[in-house]
Amino acid sequence: MHQAIGREYDKVLVVIDNYYSHADGGIFGKYNKYYPYIQVAELFEALTRVRKELLIVVVDNPDMYAYVQQILTWKDDKERTMYETTVKSDKSLQALGKALEKNPDLELQLQNMTSQIAELSKKTNSEAAIVLRKIKAILKKRGKNGSKQTLQS
Repeated sequence: MHQAIGREYDKVLVVIDNYYSHADGGIFGKYNKYYPYIQVAELFEALTRVRKELLIVVVDNPDMYAYVQQILTWKDDKERTMYETTVKSDKSLQALGKALEKNPDLELQLQNMTSQIAELSKKTNSEAAIVLRKIKAILKKRGKNGSKQTLQS
């Protein structure tokens, strides 16, 4: 692999066998001491030489196979999570819109609460999302033990 430094190839085959492992977000080589090359550096070199097609073959190493799959699907997983979050938010906003249409008093209460949260955010020098999380935690606690707490904590 050391001969590939500075070169690129249309097709690259990378074999990951049972001498590779991963931990703490990194990949490690476990070849015996007699092996004259730095294993992980060679892997990086191979992965960065490809122009068009990369074939990764994982042999006899299910943990590394799962880790490689996580890496390869990371972007798709992140985009899917963002999409699901957006869909849930949209549904929640639609439900809120319907509830506000049915109850004009609720809209007024919501406007008042929004103003109070904005004021509380300024007073505590916190973002509104943090204040909302605190309020949600207080309300959840109140629901469990029936005690009354103020929102000033």
